[in-house]
Amino acid sequence: MRIAHHMAGMIAGRYYQEQRTKSDKTLEKLSSGYRIDHAADDAAGLSVSEKMRAQITGLDGAIRNARDGLALIQTGEGAMQEVHSMLDRLYELASRSANGTYQDSTDRTSMQAEVSQLTSEIDRIAKSANFNGIPLFQDEGYEPGHTTPNYMFYLKEDHLSGATYPVTVELLSDDGALIDRWSGLTEAAFTGKSSGYSIWMPGGDQTLRIVDADGSVSSLSLTFSKDAGTWYAPGDPEPPAVPPDHTNVIPIQIGSGGKALDEMQIPKFYFSARALGLTDLDVSTQDQAVNALDGIASMIDRASEIRARYGAHYNALSHTIAYMNVTALDLQDAESHIRDAAMAKEMSDYTRLSIVGDSVQAMVAQANQDAGRVLDLLRG
Repeated sequence: MRIAHHMAGMIAGRYYQEQRTKSDKTLEKLSSGYRIDHAADDAAGLSVSEKMRAQITGLDGAIRNARDGLALIQTGEGAMQEVHSMLDRLYELASRSANGTYQDSTDRTSMQAEVSQLTSEIDRIAKSANFNGIPLFQDEGYEPGHTTPNYMFYLKEDHLSGATYPVTVELLSDDGALIDRWSGLTEAAFTGKSSGYSIWMPGGDQTLRIVDADGSVSSLSLTFSKDAGTWYAPGDPEPPAVPPDHTNVIPIQIGSGGKALDEMQIPKFYFSARALGLTDLDVSTQDQAVNALDGIASMIDRASEIRARYGAHYNALSHTIAYMNVTALDLQDAESHIRDAAMAKEMSDYTRLSIVGDSVQAMVAQANQDAGRVLDLLRG
């Protein structure tokens, strides 16, 4: 028997400390509910679970973004719903005015007053509709995805040699009907730079002409077709670059990353009284009312197109939200398998370690008693 080193007690104490450490770790897992509380518990598992947590957080944010997108779409579609109602009323007024039972000086004058008021209100809605201060429509510019291309033309001062300012730019259809007009353009609008004007092409060949201040038509008369491309720049060697997408769309972040696939773009639709051709709508005579009917019908088709595209985006976002909800749930389940503690197993381990700990503690006491017997021998 040795007394310089209490080996039995030291061995029992080492085992007791090991059991105490394991028991404390198990108790920590039972308290927190996690299998991994520190990187040392499972370094690889911690790395994977943290990536999953980041992805889940990103998906939760994307779901909120997509729901904001649904609200934005509902706001825009609600505005177009009222515009549709007003266009229907315009068609009704034009149809009534086209009837020969009304007088120009009284009946049709009253109809024209309502037409003018409705067109002003359509234009006001188009220019004021917004979501959180972000305009929903645009009066000019490029509209991605528009089935009938929206063109931009550019004019420079050297195209207008000898013109008497201010000039008027007119866009005519292939049958000579006026599509759009930009009035009061001074020399400053063209000198030393390109001036861009946006036009919605209803189809067929278009003629662009310049009308001087005295009413004479300038020598500049350019004819171009919608098949030529989205942009047209007379006199320029190359068409101007298409503006950045985010200029004319509202991007909705619908993914957990920053990739292009994680973004849905809601167009700022090209829509206003000018875009619809309402600026010169006239039903003050029977002949003008008859001519206005086809134009209003085309306007109704354009409003229907915008509402249909809003509906398509709404449905797509709804499916995206459902997909992201399922994905987030599956990732949460996978992260739980990695990170969460199996409570039944940990409780079983804790009970086992407690029993072993009590046993080791008893052996420590026994080892100390053995050391006491040496003292009894020494006391003799």
